[in-house]
Amino acid sequence: MAPTITVIIPTCNRPAFLRDALDSVRTQTAQSAITQVIVSENSTNEESEEVCRQFPDLPIDYLLQRPPVSTLVHLRQIWPHVRNPIVAFLFDDDWWRPGHIENALLLLANPSCVAVYSSRYETFSPHDPPFASDVPWLMWIASGCDFRPEALLLDEVSVLLSNLLNVSCHLSTLVARKEAVWDVYQKVAVAGNTFDTDRMWPVFLSSFGSIGYLTKPDTFVRLHPGMDSMKPEHRLKMFNLIQNTTRWLLKTHPERTAQAAKKFNEAMSSLPLELLPRLRIAIYNFVHEPQWTTLIEECGLNLPPRAQFAPPPKRKDARWLLKQCCPPVLSAIRRRLRR
Repeated sequence: MAPTITVIIPTCNRPAFLRDALDSVRTQTAQSAITQVIVSENSTNEESEEVCRQFPDLPIDYLLQRPPVSTLVHLRQIWPHVRNPIVAFLFDDDWWRPGHIENALLLLANPSCVAVYSSRYETFSPHDPPFASDVPWLMWIASGCDFRPEALLLDEVSVLLSNLLNVSCHLSTLVARKEAVWDVYQKVAVAGNTFDTDRMWPVFLSSFGSIGYLTKPDTFVRLHPGMDSMKPEHRLKMFNLIQNTTRWLLKTHPERTAQAAKKFNEAMSSLPLELLPRLRIAIYNFVHEPQWTTLIEECGLNLPPRAQFAPPPKRKDARWLLKQCCPPVLSAIRRRLRR
């Protein structure tokens, strides 16, 4: 018998975004497997309920959190309503390609696979051109530098390696077994880090079995000023939070971290010379101080001083000036001007 799925969509006062998310659930090729869609509004705005009424063909259970709760408490409030053995997460500002659920279920048919993530696109709206996320290289190194297969199964060391430098998996791409998700949620709640949970989830899930990864992007992550990584209170302390999570991974999984560092060093030393310049630029753009120093001195990664990875300086023209102060709206304008 084919497994049934509960889609969990936490939302917070973004009814226009929610419509796009629900529309992508409606168009899934594995529609028959989706027997429950939980939409949980975590604000005082009830417009999302009207949006849900526009999708009578979806099995939506609408929840309203009154008063609104924290991010960690929100999932705890949702969980008693989950009825199926498989859960899929989708934030209200993101959406899926039609084959997302079907491809994840094919991997989960393997009894050793406990969860599936996928590569993703980033964009500013469904009407803007998408562009590939800049993080799949982490999974590429963790997988043995081979993205020819469309689906990968990763062990504990590979999963930790893919999240050691920075976040590689997005929660909106996750499809996983219910029991493992609940256990992981409780561990994340104890850790108390609501900012970097995307890095913790895959590491915890890998203790239950292999983690699947779909190398072809099938999820769209919307960039907008309201997302957590764009909020000033997070951006001011983001680099320290990233470093703290790396130290936490090292403290809780010392042997696995050592194996992950060894795998990273071996991969970097065996790569063809023509690939190194591009990979070094990717690492430089994605790993900042003080995280860089932590990876070298505490985790054992063979990285040279960060200044050696820096790309050559570019001419400082009007585009350069615009890029220095480009929140998503200005960034979208810059892309349109370039086209």
